[in-house]
Amino acid sequence: MKKEEILEVEESERIQVLTSIWMVPLIALLIALWLAWQYFSQLGPKVQIVFESSGRLKAGQSQVKMRDVPVGVVKNITLLDGKKGVVVTVQINKDAEDYLNKETKFWIARPKIDTNGISGLDTLMSGSYLEMYGDKGEGGQNYFVGLEEPYIDKGATPGKRYRLSAPDARDLTVGANVYYRKIKVGALENVHLAQDGEKVNFTVFIEEPYTKFVNSQTQFWKNDFMNFSYHDNVFRMSLAPIASLLSGGISLSTTTKSTRQGVLAENHIFPLYLDHDEAMKKEIGFGGDNTKTFQFHFTESVGKLEVGAPIELSGFQIGSVVNIESDFDKEKGAVRSIVLGLIDTSVFFDFKSNTNKGDGYENLKNAVKNGLKARLAQGNPLMGSLFIELKNDKKNPGEIIESDSFALFPTTKSNFDGMMDKVATLLEKMNNLDIEKLLASINKLVDDSNPSIQNLLKKLSKSADNINKLTSAKEMKTLPRSLGASLDEFKETLSSINKLLEGDSSSSLLSAQITTMLREVTKMSQSVQKLSDKLDRKPNALIFGDE
Repeated sequence: MKKEEILEVEESERIQVLTSIWMVPLIALLIALWLAWQYFSQLGPKVQIVFESSGRLKAGQSQVKMRDVPVGVVKNITLLDGKKGVVVTVQINKDAEDYLNKETKFWIARPKIDTNGISGLDTLMSGSYLEMYGDKGEGGQNYFVGLEEPYIDKGATPGKRYRLSAPDARDLTVGANVYYRKIKVGALENVHLAQDGEKVNFTVFIEEPYTKFVNSQTQFWKNDFMNFSYHDNVFRMSLAPIASLLSGGISLSTTTKSTRQGVLAENHIFPLYLDHDEAMKKEIGFGGDNTKTFQFHFTESVGKLEVGAPIELSGFQIGSVVNIESDFDKEKGAVRSIVLGLIDTSVFFDFKSNTNKGDGYENLKNAVKNGLKARLAQGNPLMGSLFIELKNDKKNPGEIIESDSFALFPTTKSNFDGMMDKVATLLEKMNNLDIEKLLASINKLVDDSNPSIQNLLKKLSKSADNINKLTSAKEMKTLPRSLGASLDEFKETLSSINKLLEGDSSSSLLSAQITTMLREVTKMSQSVQKLSDKLDRKPNALIFGDE
């Protein structure tokens, strides 16, 4: 039997190496390359954004979000060379690359509580992140200046913008709501100081369809934090919404029925009043950017005239004092003052005429030529506060003198100094009266008059009896009723006088009343004497007391 031969298969070491050692790493390498391709294929460009501070952003952790969708990540944060600020380098995803253009905005999302509610609370857990806004278009921009406040898309909501003006910022911040009949109709978009530094300008956005309620008669005012009212024996108190407490609020009131309602000009400026009561005062003129600064020269004391004091015409406030400058006139030996005041010249526009509204200033100059002048007037006699009043003085007309700086408005002497002099003279005369001697004379006159009063009583009683006999006669029955009624009234009058005066001097009703009156007069004279002494010692005791 032949021995079976066993064929030996030669093993390939090359195949064993590939299958046992290199297969797993090769597969892992292919997966890694695929993942890397996926990663780099989704990467977009790197952009740099400049901020005033980093806002607690963290490199490699803080995300970039657009409409709450992650579109990138912060890669690096460095200081800005030679300037204040930081440069944030951001890696943007490829699918957001087309949004990187001149319309793109970046800002740092932070926790915030405002009139729109509470926002950014997610940053408390995840940390700060970048918000991105943009419209799809031609990309390619890689350098941006970040915003310090969230961006508001002004074109997203249809509506119109209006300008307001006030002496100060009214404690309002951007984002404050605007209300009409307690319904939110818009928001405050901008607060900035005017170029001349004399006022603060505001921009409010009113949404459609509420813009139809804004016209030339609309009034804006700042919401009060707390309102009090008393009506029909009921006391009411109301608090502003929490949103208004945080950043303030603005309300508007308007009328759609007015003979003076018209289309607003592009440069129309509404005054922003301090509160509802100030806005509801009777107005004259149509407001807007029609104010002009005048200077007033006074030789009288303006110590009680303050910046912000009103300038009035026929009880209407048409302007206010903006500055007061005083110095010493060595020639006259007295203090002279130059007061600058703003006047709304639209007040002098005649709505019945067909002239241009800009002619209000021309009408003012004509009124001055006819005698209109400015003078100091007292607003509160006790406190002594002053304001400027425009009054007609046709005997001495003047004119407005134009100059390179401020037009000079003619002034005339006030009359409240003479009034105060008359009061002082009256008090002095009362102080010099010898009240005690006068009262003694009145007492003596009453005592000496008692016998005469008794004789008068007898004569009156006899006259009353004669009138009774006369009226009871038959001939008197035929007299007209009116004459008879008159005689009856006269008889009753005599009877009343008889009852009043009957009795002796000690028990007479008249004597008692006169005595009481004298006592009251004595008390009054003593009080007047004390008041006069107090005013001599301290003239302002009426205001601050005698402490």
